[in-house]
Amino acid sequence: LSLAALTAAAVGAVVALARGPIVGLYTDNAATAAAALPLLVWVWFFHLGDALQTVAAYVLRAYQVATVPMVIYVVALWGLGIGGGYALAFGPGGAGALGFWQAATGGLLMAAVLLGWLLQRVFNENR
Repeated sequence: LSLAALTAAAVGAVVALARGPIVGLYTDNAATAAAALPLLVWVWFFHLGDALQTVAAYVLRAYQVATVPMVIYVVALWGLGIGGGYALAFGPGGAGALGFWQAATGGLLMAAVLLGWLLQRVFNENR
């Protein structure tokens, strides 16, 4: 988990700090670039949450724990991530793509925290 967190944080930092040149590789359109730049800051946190939840889920699967992680995924990724993203993007005062990325990132971070907590419990029970 530590290695995944460090790697994801480093990659996310590179993307967030070099977002201008990265966006420039994909578009010359100023409006598109302006829309994309704030989204790439969220990639930093998105990568961190995604790396942590992925490692925790795979280790839990090795312990043959799969049902509770599935419930966590439904609540975090579908509930907070997709449902929250829809609400933030298209609800009153809709934040558009940024709102969707914020909720998706929040869902991944929620999944990472809950799966990490579950992994800690499973690990302590199997010592």
